[in-house]
Amino acid sequence: MKKNILIILLLFTFFTLSIPSQVKASVIEKISHPDQIKYFRVVKKEGGALYGIRISTLNQTPKITSTLTPASPKNSTQNKEALIEKISHPSEIKYFKVVKQEGGALYGIRIASQSNFAEIDGKLRMVEGKASWYKYKNGLFAASPDYPKGSVLKVTNLSNGKTIEVTVNDFGPDRNINPDRVIDLDFVSFSALASTGAGIIDVRVEPISITGSSFKVEDKLILANTTNSVSPDISALAAIVIRESDGKVLYEKNSSQVMPIASLTKLIFAKVFLDLKPDFNQVVTYRQQDSDYNHKYVTAGQEARLRVTDGDTLTVGDLFYASIIGSANNTVETLVRNSGLSRDEFIKRMNDYAKNLGAKNTKFIEPTGLSSENVSSPSDYAIIAREIFSDEKLKNISAKTNYSFSTINSKKVFNLKNTNHLLATSSYAIIGSKTGYLDESGYCLITQVENENEKFIVINLNSATRDLSFKVNEELIKFGLKK
Repeated sequence: MKKNILIILLLFTFFTLSIPSQVKASVIEKISHPDQIKYFRVVKKEGGALYGIRISTLNQTPKITSTLTPASPKNSTQNKEALIEKISHPSEIKYFKVVKQEGGALYGIRIASQSNFAEIDGKLRMVEGKASWYKYKNGLFAASPDYPKGSVLKVTNLSNGKTIEVTVNDFGPDRNINPDRVIDLDFVSFSALASTGAGIIDVRVEPISITGSSFKVEDKLILANTTNSVSPDISALAAIVIRESDGKVLYEKNSSQVMPIASLTKLIFAKVFLDLKPDFNQVVTYRQQDSDYNHKYVTAGQEARLRVTDGDTLTVGDLFYASIIGSANNTVETLVRNSGLSRDEFIKRMNDYAKNLGAKNTKFIEPTGLSSENVSSPSDYAIIAREIFSDEKLKNISAKTNYSFSTINSKKVFNLKNTNHLLATSSYAIIGSKTGYLDESGYCLITQVENENEKFIVINLNSATRDLSFKVNEELIKFGLKK
């Protein structure tokens, strides 16, 4: 049976690719359809990298035979047990950089993250990745493999939101060696974003001007609107985007699937608690029993918690901020205990609140989200969030980036940072927020965003990592704002 076979040698980080001298220029190819890859045979796993063969346009799963043998990376050994994976969507590879052409085969580096690259000024350029530092001119300079000398770039540290403008004065880093490295920064530039002791940081790079081009910042904004004209393909298990004014669904993926929602539960806890008209200045006492409730669902010490001890006194307001901004679980139980309702009645009101809004597939058995039996669906929780975020006090607290306070009796100081890092790093106007995580739920995130005309609810459930959860949410925000 005749088959068209395209062979790719994949290289990831921490391996040097030996490139033949006849290859003078690399080509980055965009993968627009899974049939351009179809299957991938893994022949080696090392340091998180997958080395193997890309097998293209096969109509059935290929057999593993001894004749299907790749050229191996230099000084590497080949696994005897090969694994064939089916590539179901182009985003699983998205781009690859051709570095050698021989005998009809293309050898290159697979670039899997679609959010790390963008087509800017007619070229594919890396926009997010790692950055290291070097000492050269001791100024606001950088080395870039994407932009020519003299170009001016905006660089943002994704962990703290700090931003600087740098001028490109050198070429580098070599992506054949470090495929995840977006830029290298002069010592002074790096110091403006982070401690040089960090060595490597995660950054976003955006052009302000490009040498030899008529590029303007506005061009990038127009491009962002046109390159995302099709529905995004996201890695989260389920998601939804709705427009608040009319409830129209702009995007959905498995939106009716019922699953654990982890600490997104705390939004309904917060709404029920606020509806009881609490006095935020009231002083209450923390008790160990509040943590004991948490430990019915998670091993002691593994839950997000405020590190207070039995007998510590705090205001209701401080406990509330700790529950929403820091996602502390023990403080939720302290507030429920001091709400004026029994715990069972409080949880019943949470369930009644959801049902009264029409969220029929939503159920809570405790108020924090630590139980995997607290479940909902994206479509249900969009209905809930649309109502909850109409409470200005709750919405504003959920979107605060940080909050500081101290216990009254022992003067312990707490400096809380919001668990949603997008609030500090995203360029979008996020006005409501809550994160969640359990082993059973994966990483969950809900945001409320606005532009000059409209508000939107964006929910994604069950991402594999926290960073992916943030990236998925930003991708959905971008899609929703242009609809």
